[in-house]
Amino acid sequence: MLRGALDRARCKVGLHAGDWLRVDPAACDFGRVCKRCGRRSTRTRHAFGEWTLKASTSCELVRSCGVCGQTESTVEHQWGHPEYVDEGSCAQVRVCTRCGAREAVLLTMHQWADATTSAGGAVNVQVCARCGQTKTTTAVVEEPSVPGGSALAFARDNVGKLRPPARIGSPQHDDRLVGRWSSLDHTSPGTELHLDLGADGRLQVWSVNSVGLRQPEAEVGTWETTTSVLRVAHSDVAASERRYAIDGDHLMFPHEENWPRLWSRQ
Repeated sequence: MLRGALDRARCKVGLHAGDWLRVDPAACDFGRVCKRCGRRSTRTRHAFGEWTLKASTSCELVRSCGVCGQTESTVEHQWGHPEYVDEGSCAQVRVCTRCGAREAVLLTMHQWADATTSAGGAVNVQVCARCGQTKTTTAVVEEPSVPGGSALAFARDNVGKLRPPARIGSPQHDDRLVGRWSSLDHTSPGTELHLDLGADGRLQVWSVNSVGLRQPEAEVGTWETTTSVLRVAHSDVAASERRYAIDGDHLMFPHEENWPRLWSRQ
């Protein structure tokens, strides 16, 4: 009696029992009759093959079911490195190297000239050499000389009065980079790269292919930054350095050849 009650409870929540049988040998429809309650169920399960390019100059991928012949398609571009739209603009696009499709790049890469000072030396002004856009920043004002000798003597004499400086980011790790980033691998169409930069200085890199399978083992190492340069070290590979720029949720390696140049925060 208890077993019968459990069986009824399973069927009530949709946990039916019985084998799925193909309805038609040339179709992908399956049927099942529950051996406990007699409920009939149907489902469709295709046997799709590998994705293939529809044409050599097209980024449309197709695959077909080996049983019923049904097809489905998707689009996966092979993006090249970002490039400027024209000589007088800092807007960038990336172009698919296979089909020629174009996509705007959200990150704008200006070419700032050396700063000039104005307003009595209190403001720095920079002008982009490409598009002419300007930006101003407040100049760093040098602290006056420490009275009574060296800075060390001044700190010793006033240790109870000094306040610790506000934390604006570790000198070894740019806090803006901490988190997980992703980008398309330009060397392997359909593959997505993932970069995890931990707050503790640890780094992981792994890939996910076009069908969602993750690389079995991630590459691990350490990372640190110095003045817009990311330094990456692996246990079995010599350390490498990459100059970077960051704008909110977009990370750019403008001179990179091995990694993708544009990454987005996940």
